Amino acid sequence: MAHQSIINAFRNINQLSCLSNCKIISSKRGNISAELVIRDGKYKLRIDIKVGEFPKVYVVEPEIDRSNPLEIHTFGFKYHPYYKKELPLLCLTHLGEDKTNTSMLLTETYIPWAIEWTEFYELWLLTGKWYGKGIHPDGGNKNENQ
Repeated sequence: MAHQSIINAFRNINQLSCLSNCKIISSKRGNISAELVIRDGKYKLRIDIKVGEFPKVYVVEPEIDRSNPLEIHTFGFKYHPYYKKELPLLCLTHLGEDKTNTSMLLTETYIPWAIEWTEFYELWLLTGKWYGKGIHPDGGNKNENQ
């Protein structure tokens, strides 16, 4: 099982390195950290992956509205030592429904999900309503496809 996790980590590194808008910051022992610039440079994301764990995706730029982190489907604002500040940690999986596992490639899962999150975030800023599917990280389903 650990062997497969390392293989998947190298597959992720290979795919990330092929993206022109992605910079791999570190890759040690299968653990990967990368920055990804999306949506014509409007957003900078940080992806941290540890072998055998689900990826963590943070929004580095722009500054995200802190008024209601659960409403916009984050795990709140978490201190990130690389940037020396709190960043929103995105909630991108729906573990009850999705067949998410640690072997899934980032380019097929977390990266498109993060891009979609930025679109829902901008709609939320305009309308005050979260249009994305999912349940809140605290277990509630307040915004389940309202």
